[in-house]
Amino acid sequence: GAVVLCSHLGNTEILRAMASLEAGKTLPPFGINSIVDFSGTSKFNKLMEKINPESMVRLYSASAIGPETIIELSNRLESGDLVIIAADRTAAKNRSKSGKVRFLGQDAYFPLGAFVMASLLDAPIYHMFAVRQDDLDFKSPYELYIFKSGFDFAGSRKERMKKVLELMEEYSGHLEKLCISHPYQWFNFFDFWKTPRSQIMASGNT
Repeated sequence: GAVVLCSHLGNTEILRAMASLEAGKTLPPFGINSIVDFSGTSKFNKLMEKINPESMVRLYSASAIGPETIIELSNRLESGDLVIIAADRTAAKNRSKSGKVRFLGQDAYFPLGAFVMASLLDAPIYHMFAVRQDDLDFKSPYELYIFKSGFDFAGSRKERMKKVLELMEEYSGHLEKLCISHPYQWFNFFDFWKTPRSQIMASGNT
């Protein structure tokens, strides 16, 4: 199995479509487990459930992740599943736990928990983005960008957190480049650079 850090750039449903089409054919059967912020997207999630019930299989609330969730996801990874985490948006009710990086020329805050979770799951980590070749042509074919992260999170807690922040910087760097080349496919509808009111728990690129 593997952990896939995705974003709100392009179309993350491409990966789910690949899983449903290829599992059992060119690829062995595997499941997809998505970490979702239910609090901010409840209406959208209900709509997606009506359109494609299979896309709602194994959704985990980002605000309810605990040790038992990590154990369950680790078991699913061992069986060959994927764990999908949108790592570019802080949870609506948990914006205090963020990490700061430079993004598109300004300080921006990314969800620290997404990268901590990736480090705890002890599986290969990939950054995945699926974007149309032509931003303004909805019939344009998609390009799939996959970057493998090579971080080893063994070591002390301090060393592990340093690598978690480096993973966040690595991810935000890939996202930044693709946002520059495909600006109309970044589905961001709020003040991305707004500093959280609560205390920032950690920061990178300082």
